[in-house]
Amino acid sequence: MADPTDTDTDPQEPADEKPGQQEGDSGQRPLGKLLKFAALCLGIIALAGAAGYGTGTLLSGADAETTQPEPQPAENAEPDADDQTQFQYKDFEPITVNLDEPRLARYIRATITVAIANGDFEEIGTLLDDKMPLLRDWLTGYLASCTLDDVRGSANQNRIRREIFDAFNQQLWPDQTPKIAKILFKEWTVS
Repeated sequence: MADPTDTDTDPQEPADEKPGQQEGDSGQRPLGKLLKFAALCLGIIALAGAAGYGTGTLLSGADAETTQPEPQPAENAEPDADDQTQFQYKDFEPITVNLDEPRLARYIRATITVAIANGDFEEIGTLLDDKMPLLRDWLTGYLASCTLDDVRGSANQNRIRREIFDAFNQQLWPDQTPKIAKILFKEWTVS
């Protein structure tokens, strides 16, 4: 008598499978994989294109028109308009100095402008003309001691502007209130 569990075929395996063919493996398997791979590649290309378009749009400022604040009417303008008329300006000659970089030949070219209150312009302008060689000498030494990292960026420019402001006022009027109102950069080139 034959044992019912002793058969050559497994009841879970289909009888018409060919040797070497796995379960769920049909003759169209390479075509199915190819279609899945093509769909995956097209999806990646579409995502990369969308990301590139979005990045290009952001960097080009195409939507800057929609995010710019609207101009304020004249009655709501800040009082900076009066600030422009209460000062007179004295330009320094351009100064070119090598930066303190050991391996690179880098230099800075700067032109500064000094803002002076209208009422004090004659007196301070004359004093600046008299002390110009001393101020230029200090400025040359100060900028020559800066490294490339010391002069890069707006935060460093603001720091340098404050240090020049403090030094000029201290050299011209030691232990007195500052009479130079502002230091402005007319030119700032780092090469």
